[in-house]
Amino acid sequence: MIAKFTVGNYLSFKGLCSINLEPVASKDSSENIYTSPIENSIRLLKSVSIYGSNSAGKSNFLKAFSFMKNWAINSFNDANRISEIPITPYLLKKDDDKKNSLFEVIFYTGEIKYRYGFELTKDSISQEWLFYAEPKKREQPYFLRTAQEITSNNSWKRTLNIKIDPIIPYVKPKVLFISVLSQFNIDLGNVVIEWFNRNLIGFDISNNYFINKTASLISSQPEYYIALHQLIKNAKLGFTSVQPTIIGKYKGEEMFSADFFDFAFGEEINDYQILTKHNVYDNKNKIIKSIFFDLKKQESSGSQKFFALAGALLNAVKNNQILWIDEFDSKFHPLLFEAIIKFFNSNKFNYKGSQLIFTTHNTHLLKEKILRRDQVFTIDKSEYGESTINGMHTSKVRIDASHEKEYFAGKLGGVQKIDLNSTQLDLF
Repeated sequence: MIAKFTVGNYLSFKGLCSINLEPVASKDSSENIYTSPIENSIRLLKSVSIYGSNSAGKSNFLKAFSFMKNWAINSFNDANRISEIPITPYLLKKDDDKKNSLFEVIFYTGEIKYRYGFELTKDSISQEWLFYAEPKKREQPYFLRTAQEITSNNSWKRTLNIKIDPIIPYVKPKVLFISVLSQFNIDLGNVVIEWFNRNLIGFDISNNYFINKTASLISSQPEYYIALHQLIKNAKLGFTSVQPTIIGKYKGEEMFSADFFDFAFGEEINDYQILTKHNVYDNKNKIIKSIFFDLKKQESSGSQKFFALAGALLNAVKNNQILWIDEFDSKFHPLLFEAIIKFFNSNKFNYKGSQLIFTTHNTHLLKEKILRRDQVFTIDKSEYGESTINGMHTSKVRIDASHEKEYFAGKLGGVQKIDLNSTQLDLF
């Protein structure tokens, strides 16, 4: 599970910006919090939302975590093939492009709390660190890196079945130490990389690739088929069931985030025709027969996205994964979007601790107070193009106030005042 993510000097984020999934003391719904069954347990929010105006930096925040994940996993293999680390620092301030970009994540695996991060430029890693803390104990370092110098915890090194010194030469200027540890199958590296692999980041999940992935899930695993039909029934999409049939190998060329390849069971997937079952009624509204529509051709874009998303949601809840989804509410009716968020936050369905981090413009969640105050973050962008993040729980807005009203009033951030009436357009 993730507790906190921080980024600095990356894309539109000049200074350090964070989201925190550790709940604050509040009278808001406790069901939105995962509590470990172990005594003195972990308590973390099941989901957080990120609001903000268009181009404020919401997608950039997800891209920041996507970069951190990808470089931690792939730097060992990729660094020798590229001339520069593929990072874009904040470019709207003189000389900031030469400064370090920072990425840090705090997460739990079991009851152990880890804090991993690094600083880098396009040319090299300047700092890298990994700390851990057992329950009720003080944080301790596993390793600290400055440029090419690495200091390690002696007690950790004594527990290893291989020596660290022979692998140090593989820690090139552009290569992260954690990536090297994983490549040499050292447990600590595997723990961190496996955690990163539990994070799935999606920037476009409504295309045929993910529709086919959901079809693959329900075709191969009966529990997914049953769960999906329960979701369809509750969502009231207009059809009662789905029937996937393989029609060949999928050869689509959609552009989407490579991070969601973790959702795949292999690089090659099948192409499915998915038929949706609809009832046909007589003049007295009695069911007389059923007909079938093609999901990809005849159903709405919202129904298609729901089907594509359902597989990822069910997979995440079952396997205790973390979903990062951009523009989660796109193509969804507010009530359907609300139902999906309630599903993810419920103790009945999400009891293993899966988490959801999503960007949205849908303020229905604020109006109905579906989310706790500490589950709502806003991103603002200054006139100089710098994005900053604020948490609703840190604002001075009254607890009993309308969250939606306060948001549109600009008291929570994330809102730009737009006045087109003051604009003169000379079109001719």
